[in-house]
Amino acid sequence: MKKNIYMLLNDVSTDTASYPDTKLTEAELHRYRQNLKKRMGNKRRKIVCTALALAACAALAITLVYFRPMAQRMRASTSTVTYSLSAMLGVSGELEEQVLHIGEIQRLQDLSVTLNTVAADDEELVIYTTQVFDDAGKVPRLSMASWGRAYNDEFKETGSNLAVPVKTGTSERPQYKEWQYEDDCIPVQRVWINGEELKCDVTGEGTATQKGVIQDVARYNFPVSDLTFPAEVKVEVYRDIKQEHPGAVFEFVLEEDMIIPNEKDIQMDTLLELPDGETLTIKRFTYNSLGMKIFAEYKKTWRHLEEDGWRIALRSREVNGHTEFFEEYPISDKEVVFIPLTGNMLAEVGTFDKWELEAAVYKRVDGQEGPSREKLDTVVTIPLK
Repeated sequence: MKKNIYMLLNDVSTDTASYPDTKLTEAELHRYRQNLKKRMGNKRRKIVCTALALAACAALAITLVYFRPMAQRMRASTSTVTYSLSAMLGVSGELEEQVLHIGEIQRLQDLSVTLNTVAADDEELVIYTTQVFDDAGKVPRLSMASWGRAYNDEFKETGSNLAVPVKTGTSERPQYKEWQYEDDCIPVQRVWINGEELKCDVTGEGTATQKGVIQDVARYNFPVSDLTFPAEVKVEVYRDIKQEHPGAVFEFVLEEDMIIPNEKDIQMDTLLELPDGETLTIKRFTYNSLGMKIFAEYKKTWRHLEEDGWRIALRSREVNGHTEFFEEYPISDKEVVFIPLTGNMLAEVGTFDKWELEAAVYKRVDGQEGPSREKLDTVVTIPLK
């Protein structure tokens, strides 16, 4: 089966069921997530972008350390802490007042799945679930889950992976510096809206917040505003994509007034000249309580760039000690959306007069562990006021 997201390669084998539930300091947690994301590649995009992986790691560390939920909800049936969607995404707590809270629980073979909340703006649908495994030792705390499939792929092309921490050292507070990687051992989703299956670019990322419990956030990139409302949504959850029928099915209705409005929606026309003669035009910038997005369009198509093993990334210039990395996701044959790997500047960006971002090409190099980076000359300036 084709694996098209986060192919994790490691031959370390260990019995994870006997891990002590050692509490890590925030600094240790930060270092752990840095090391973990550094090891993660993305076969779907056919390039291992070490610099971007480090930025993603910092995003996840910040999410866990600095964006603790204001009010954690206890699920009585399992005594499991369910983090808020805003905490998982690292965005404003204001989001909790705008999402659709569902809280429905269903069984799926050896685990239970709770559909917590759903959020949407005009270009993205976000589905947040909690997965509680019967065997808590199967997914130790601090494990990392990833799944998804590329734009316009069939469901059979969905890939999933789980990174399990392996204890090293003999101190009272062990360090987690090695990981065991497993394929196809976590649930994946399939979504239908108004009877049609979504074949957009979808990425799900989860974190084991305690033993046997994964908080999973799936982001579906497609023009939500083009839907016919009310939209009937069906979320199918599969334990194994080879199964003919889903193990759990959730259904809800998405109303037009549930779409989170943009606080800023800025039209742009910034042309980026790429090394192969292709051009990319930055067309639009939006931000709201769900996050920030930058929309762009290739003159030809993004597909040949992917086949050549390179990707475009945007990075903001440092402001108040922070930077923001944006990674691209296809939303049509020519169009892409850049979504931040962190979210730590969302609260500040509305106070800027303008925001400057640098563009770079990350290209896979045979025999080289990390990609080469070529900075583009044009600076992307977003006029915020």
